[in-house]
Amino acid sequence: MTPFNRGFTLLEVLIAVAILGLAVVTLIGLRNRAIALVEEAERLDRAVLVASSILNEKELTGTISNSTGRVDGYRWEMAVKDSSVAGMKEVRLTLWWGDEPLFEVVEYVER
Repeated sequence: MTPFNRGFTLLEVLIAVAILGLAVVTLIGLRNRAIALVEEAERLDRAVLVASSILNEKELTGTISNSTGRVDGYRWEMAVKDSSVAGMKEVRLTLWWGDEPLFEVVEYVER
């Protein structure tokens, strides 16, 4: 056996580097997707707190009526109408992030 028969061939090294490169690209893509999902979860968590705060403030001050506003980068709209349940109003609060509606909360309050 000569010294040149030991070790890896150039083709084997190229294949190993290609596999390693593919794995690195995949892992970077997964990391970026995980970061995007965490940002979305944080935005939704913050939106829930904002919605709760708006509804609580409106109930405490007794100013539940059709209204709109902006809080912490969120745009919100409150629509109030009589409900089918006697003595109750339906309060529908919708929050947007930019042009994207995030979610809608429906709550029933006494008239």
